[in-house]
Amino acid sequence: MRNPKRKTDRGVSREVLILAAGEVERGRSIRGAAKSYSICHVTLNRFISLSRKLKEAGSLETPTVGYKSPRQVFSKEQEKDLRLHLQTASAMYYGLSPREVRKLAFQCAVQFNCNQARPLRPESFAPHTRAALTAGLESGATSQQVCPGPPPPMRTT
Repeated sequence: MRNPKRKTDRGVSREVLILAAGEVERGRSIRGAAKSYSICHVTLNRFISLSRKLKEAGSLETPTVGYKSPRQVFSKEQEKDLRLHLQTASAMYYGLSPREVRKLAFQCAVQFNCNQARPLRPESFAPHTRAALTAGLESGATSQQVCPGPPPPMRTT
């Protein structure tokens, strides 16, 4: 299923909730305002109570509406910047491996001071563990640095 089609029209826009909350503030009942805007009275009640809490705290913002992604690290703008940077880096360095993309994303999260950025263990990105590297060097093997070369020529046939 490549392009899933939405089967329900659930969800209420922020504008509709603000209009319904305005009617409630003018004296209409919550159930009456919810019914006139075809929204659930519990949703409207929750929106009104959250907006009251925000007003008491001194904030001028309205509550967020809809589902939130709990594990989202970057904002939409930061994600866009990171995507453009990764595309540029991929074009310059003949592609990036998934490990390099994760490394760059983590460095970007640390730079942006994102609260989801956890400290990394050194072995999580290392291709080999320290024990494997020291075992290879102790047995007389020499370490070589592998540098990626240009991509193979394209077939023209």
